[in-house]
Amino acid sequence: MRLTLLILMALLPVIAMGQQDGLYYFSNKANPQIVGVKTSAGKVIIPAAYRSPYAKAGDSVATEQIFLCDTATQKPDAMHYNYSVKVFDRTGNFLYSPYYTNKEAESYHEGLRQYVEKGKMGFVDRNGKKVIPAKYPFVYNFYRGCAFACLDCSFRGFQNNVPDGVPVYNANKWAIINRKGTLVKKLGADFDFDFCDSLLMAYHLVERYTAADGQLINNVKKIVASRLAATKQKKWVAVIAERPTPGSNFYEVDFRQENNFENNDHAFLVSADMKKVYELIMRNGVMVKKEVK
Repeated sequence: MRLTLLILMALLPVIAMGQQDGLYYFSNKANPQIVGVKTSAGKVIIPAAYRSPYAKAGDSVATEQIFLCDTATQKPDAMHYNYSVKVFDRTGNFLYSPYYTNKEAESYHEGLRQYVEKGKMGFVDRNGKKVIPAKYPFVYNFYRGCAFACLDCSFRGFQNNVPDGVPVYNANKWAIINRKGTLVKKLGADFDFDFCDSLLMAYHLVERYTAADGQLINNVKKIVASRLAATKQKKWVAVIAERPTPGSNFYEVDFRQENNFENNDHAFLVSADMKKVYELIMRNGVMVKKEVK
């Protein structure tokens, strides 16, 4: 009996810590539609001053990052970027405002996501870290390790004149940047995005994979074949977006539609020994992992 009590006493700090780590949405007393986030112990980490399109008061926060919106839409800047959408970490720190277009936040592509800041655009990684500073007026999503960046452009209007739809920009100068944000090739004002694969290959900007890389891609493709088949897309371009690091023993392998850098890709985290595979999907405005069995 005494041994049982001692074990329970030793576990109490761990249990208490686990309870304190739990996060929940709570509502503003004056307006139940306005929410914030607090711990299970009652500590407020994000005040009840935001709207959530995905959660209501009482729901637990199950994601590593928290997606919230200002209660009033901020006046857009000259590029018509929307800063009302915000992503926070689990301690309540504001991380970034994702690029918001056509009434939704852009997803991740090859492990990176567009964010906006002071009329410019850059990229964050899955942890919300700003890996490419917001220094370009506009940048398309990454495709095969590269992104098309506009060096001189201005907002022209919305596609088909649909308010808050897909924005259209006047572009005078384009360039290609790599995953480090380095400008690797300047382009003119006019080129055909429909042949982006050929363009990247012509400039030798597509990474050449080794035989071992090819085997990795083929193995992953076999494991996730049913998910790829469900899309009815026949031509896929496989990209190794990330490789194992001292802090992570996982590859990220993405499957992209050929010659289409705007569509969402199918991304997977794969352990180096191929024993663990996770699909990366958007949920509640942020990226989450779902194990592939």
